[in-house]
Amino acid sequence: MSRYPNLLSPLQIGPTTVRNRIMQTAHVKLFTLDGVDSARNVAYQVERRLGDLGGAVAEHERARAEMLVAEARQAVKEEAPIDRLRSLTGELQQIYHALGAASPGGAGGPSGGGQGPGNGPGPGSGQGGGDDVIDAEFTTG
Repeated sequence: MSRYPNLLSPLQIGPTTVRNRIMQTAHVKLFTLDGVDSARNVAYQVERRLGDLGGAVAEHERARAEMLVAEARQAVKEEAPIDRLRSLTGELQQIYHALGAASPGGAGGPSGGGQGPGNGPGPGSGQGGGDDVIDAEFTTG
C-alpha cells in the first residue's frame, strides 16, 4: 500500500468533486536572457530538434547545425561580445526553422507544434500563450 493512498483520488470540496489534483508544469530550460532567446537557448532547441528528427536530417544540414551549436556553446563559455552572440543566435534560429520545414511534420517539427526559438509561447518568446491551455474538469454534486 502507498504512503499516500488518497493522492490520486478525487477530492470533495463542499458540493464540488475535483477529479485531477496532480499537475505538472511545462518543461522549460529557461536559457533566455531578459525574455529574449539566448545563444544557449537556441543551441539547446536545435540540438533537441536534431535528436527528434534522427536520420531524417540530411548529413550536411546536421553537420552545419552541430557546428553552430558547438560555436555557440564556446562563445557563451568564453563570454564572447554581444554582436557575436547575436549573430550566432540568428544563424541557429534559421537552422532551427529550416530543420522544421524539412521534417516530415512540416514547420512545427515532428510533433506538429510550433514551440521553439522565436515561435509561439516557447522559451524566450516573452509571452504567455493561452491557446494550448486545458482547464481541469470537475463535476458538481
